[in-house]
Amino acid sequence: MKKLHNILLILIGTSLIFGCASIQEAESLYNKGDKEAALNMAISLLDKDDPGVRLRAVRLIGKVGGEKAGSALRMRIRDVGFKSTEGGS
Repeated sequence: MKKLHNILLILIGTSLIFGCASIQEAESLYNKGDKEAALNMAISLLDKDDPGVRLRAVRLIGKVGGEKAGSALRMRIRDVGFKSTEGGS
């Protein structure tokens, strides 16, 4: 039982570290001038469970700008709007 507990802790810790590392990597790519790679990575992070990672991804997408960035954010807003009204009324 203790072994299973330790494995779960390691998995949770690893997922938290890699979630943050991904947004940090995207921001680093942006800072190095590789905006296309940063944008693609940030868009892929919009579905992460961590709201802090999602917020940083949205901010980065906004910094990059352009049609692809705007499209990604509009699609996400529509999805969230649909999900929030789906169960209502």
